[in-house]
Amino acid sequence: MNDTLDAVIGPLNVAAEYVDRISKGDIPPKITDTYHGDFNEIKNNLNGCIDEIGVLVDEVGVIINAARDGKLDIRSDADKAKGVYRKILRGMNDALDAVIGRMWTGSARAISRPRSPIPTTATSTRSRTT
Repeated sequence: MNDTLDAVIGPLNVAAEYVDRISKGDIPPKITDTYHGDFNEIKNNLNGCIDEIGVLVDEVGVIINAARDGKLDIRSDADKAKGVYRKILRGMNDALDAVIGRMWTGSARAISRPRSPIPTTATSTRSRTT
């Protein structure tokens, strides 16, 4: 009887611990224990979550590292992710395109404007009161 309970409680405890850790942003290593039936399905699903979160973290890291290096044309490979994680990565790419596109447009306008000479002395149009 105890062996039967251990066979049920053990995998449930592992699953509960993994869900708890993942919910707190603490991504555990994939589960490598052998389970059968529904417990194997739970294991595979948890491992899938771990994989997808790993893809998200890695691809966001690509963007962060590229930005630090001044490579503003680098984007994440959103197609590596699934579902909402793909949506997040595509959204980040789109946001970067919009911000950087506006930055380049603003820079181009500033460069194309005629420049007035820089005055050698400071002048003020405000009147002074004593």
